[in-house]
Amino acid sequence: MFVLRGRRFNLEGFLSTSWTDDNGIQHPGQLLRDPDFRTLHGIEEIPDPTRGNDEIEYTQEIDVAPYIIITPKTPEQIEALTVSKLTGWIQQYLDEQAQKVGYDNVLSACSYAAIANAFQPESITFLEWRSACWAYAHQLMTDIKAGNATVPDRDTLLGALPVRVGGSAYTPSTNPL
Repeated sequence: MFVLRGRRFNLEGFLSTSWTDDNGIQHPGQLLRDPDFRTLHGIEEIPDPTRGNDEIEYTQEIDVAPYIIITPKTPEQIEALTVSKLTGWIQQYLDEQAQKVGYDNVLSACSYAAIANAFQPESITFLEWRSACWAYAHQLMTDIKAGNATVPDRDTLLGALPVRVGGSAYTPSTNPL
């Protein structure tokens, strides 16, 4: 990663083209590989930032190509994106489990619980299980916000959710994150 006048950029964007200095003189992009050339033109090499999850923690905007401005997101932006990511994973998982037994999605599976019908017992288990999963998810998000838990990866999160057993019950999760 390199920086020139406060703009971060990667040399790869210039190597096959040309680079124009502050005086308007074009140079072959390959010259940027030379540390003395970079020093002469005020280009500093900086370590690549150690970044966790780029799409969650950082915003990358194209400034004047090929410069990219990388800025940390605000805590509010990170929280909103984290909630969106976790809830998306959970909703997809709930829908996939309902689809495995023939429903369109978990909402469809829960819709048969209200009145007596052949699907009502199974529907009630989906309704209870879905509620238990979301209760777990809300507690996890509260714990993450309070600093008492870290954001899990997808497999860890789904493995910690309550498990729906067969067509008649679910078992609460015993897997703390």
